[in-house]
Amino acid sequence: SLPNQGSDAVRSLTLTGHQPGDLLIAMTAARAAAAPAALPAPWTSILTAVSNRGLRLSYRTTTESSDTIAWTGAYG
Repeated sequence: SLPNQGSDAVRSLTLTGHQPGDLLIAMTAARAAAAPAALPAPWTSILTAVSNRGLRLSYRTTTESSDTIAWTGAYG
């Protein structure tokens, strides 16, 4: 869980403690009723919903024991 950020902010999150072949699931959200940021490849978006805020559910299978995700925008 990360705090909100400005529209020009760059954010990264490093995930550790998993093994190659594990399934990671991520939920991203926009601060408003807008589509949330898509995660970079090899993440796959499986659900996007927009009502009073935009939500995106994504997944990927890991190839290493840590992953860093980076994105830009007003997302928390």
